[in-house]
Amino acid sequence: MGNMRQNAAITLAIVAFQGTLNAGQAAADRRAGESRLRIGSEQIARLVGEGEERSRAFRSLIAAIERTDGLVYISDGPCVPRVRACLLMQLDQAGPNRMLRIHITLRRPDDETIVAIGHELQHAMEVLGDTRVRTTRDMFLLYQRIGLRPPSSVMQFRTHFRFETAGALRAGETIRDELEEHR
Repeated sequence: MGNMRQNAAITLAIVAFQGTLNAGQAAADRRAGESRLRIGSEQIARLVGEGEERSRAFRSLIAAIERTDGLVYISDGPCVPRVRACLLMQLDQAGPNRMLRIHITLRRPDDETIVAIGHELQHAMEVLGDTRVRTTRDMFLLYQRIGLRPPSSVMQFRTHFRFETAGALRAGETIRDELEEHR
């Protein structure tokens, strides 16, 4: 029985160490320009790094994006008023790659911004996880299918081009909880 516990503890330590190496490798790949996540500023890069360090769910989203044919650009940019982050409803092709853009408003506390980035990364995975989604029109149809009904926000009531999903809401909540645990 003691050997089983010791083996389990060793296995957990190895898995945790490998996870740390993988997160470190992902950050190194981004610095070398080999990552599928393209970050537009040092401040966003710092927040993404902190999210990876403190949240397993955040790390998992980035790892999932790295396994797709997508390029996800994250930059400081405008969304509609009172929205701190958004996945733009535009899907472009660059050779075999599908390209998505996330805009972030950086005038919020760091943890809130990390949660917002994670929420939008989940939206990116919703698109990139469905290989049939190849155009902006396909993206729009995907969100008509998987978007919450009735709309969950005032923004969704105002326009047909704003969507929210249960998956992105859950991802944000999970990341927020993990950030709280790892202050």
